[in-house]
Amino acid sequence: MSVGEILAFIVVALLAGIAASQVLERGRASKRWLRSIIVGGLGALLGQFLFDLLDMGTPELLNEPITLADILVAFIGALLVIFILRSLKRL
Repeated sequence: MSVGEILAFIVVALLAGIAASQVLERGRASKRWLRSIIVGGLGALLGQFLFDLLDMGTPELLNEPITLADILVAFIGALLVIFILRSLKRL
C-alpha cells in the first residue's frame, strides 16, 4: 500500500465519519476527529464489503483519486457502524 493510498483512505474515512456523525448525532461529534476517522475507516471497510457482497459494482476502495462513490460507500458503512455501536451500548 502506497502513502497516497493511505492518505486517500484517511481522507475518505474522515469525510464519511464526520458526515455520518453529523447525520446521526445532530452535530455533536464535529470535534471528535480521531473517532470520526475510526468510524469512517470501519465504515469504508464495511461498506465496501457489503457492496461487494451484494455485487453492486463499486470502485476499489484504496484508489488514490478519491471519487464520490468512495465517500458514499464509506458514509453508508459509517452509518451502519454507528448504528451497530449504539445497539451494542444498549445491551
